Amino acid sequence: MKNVLFTILLALFVVTATITLLGVTKVIAIEEFYLKGLFGAFLIELGAAIFGMLTKSDLLEDGIHSCEQRTISQSVKSIPVPCPNADNTPKKLTLEEERTLLAGLPNWDVVETKLENGDTIRELHRHYEFKTFEAAFDFMNKAVEQAVVICDHHPRWENTYSRVEVWLSTYDLDRQITNRDAELAGLFEQIWRDAGKGV
Repeated sequence: MKNVLFTILLALFVVTATITLLGVTKVIAIEEFYLKGLFGAFLIELGAAIFGMLTKSDLLEDGIHSCEQRTISQSVKSIPVPCPNADNTPKKLTLEEERTLLAGLPNWDVVETKLENGDTIRELHRHYEFKTFEAAFDFMNKAVEQAVVICDHHPRWENTYSRVEVWLSTYDLDRQITNRDAELAGLFEQIWRDAGKGV
């Protein structure tokens, strides 16, 4: 998808710049140094755009999810983290898998919410209590830096002063509990333990 988007944006940029240069030179007499300067600026901007897109995206990699295992190694000690499966498709947990997961995460539970359209969503749920707002916010920042980025998944969460409430489900699978939610819950618990368990 990023390759297609990159190609489309690059083509639009080149076409727009070409039309602008050709149109301007036919309508207005431009001095030679101005045209050369405009074209030079165009080349610099184009080069910077291409460099930025290549270095900040996954275009140079085989894909972020082609690994077997990744490691968190920022301010938290190294934790092996399984990647989502190679095709990046989350897998819904069975009820038995949910029970096994909850046995290992005793502070988490499953909540069900009936939607207006009649659908029921299932989410992993937990709340964390901290001594201060700053500590709660620091936990959320670490969760984003270390867990959300690595798992390529994000929670639905709420921060009220020193409390952080977390709900995990996968939107792509009708907001049901998947392997991604299980991984993210485990990483949140690791960050919680490493932070001194809040209150």
